[in-house]
Amino acid sequence: YVVSLTVPDGMGGFVQTDDVGTYEADGNSWTQQSTSQSIPASVGTFTLQGNTLTVMVTAPLEVTTVWNKTG
Repeated sequence: YVVSLTVPDGMGGFVQTDDVGTYEADGNSWTQQSTSQSIPASVGTFTLQGNTLTVMVTAPLEVTTVWNKTG
């Protein structure tokens, strides 16, 4: 994967995140490994319902993100 995200930092500014790596999916489970030494490997699960993708990271920390396809 190659990803470039600009996200709000919660203080009125934005943080740019760029990353390159690999991921594998099996059923609704996934693993991710970045080529960056500063981004740890992660694992989790996902669900896709209609245009909504929910990604649950279970390690190294628990984080849930929800993505909606538009356009």
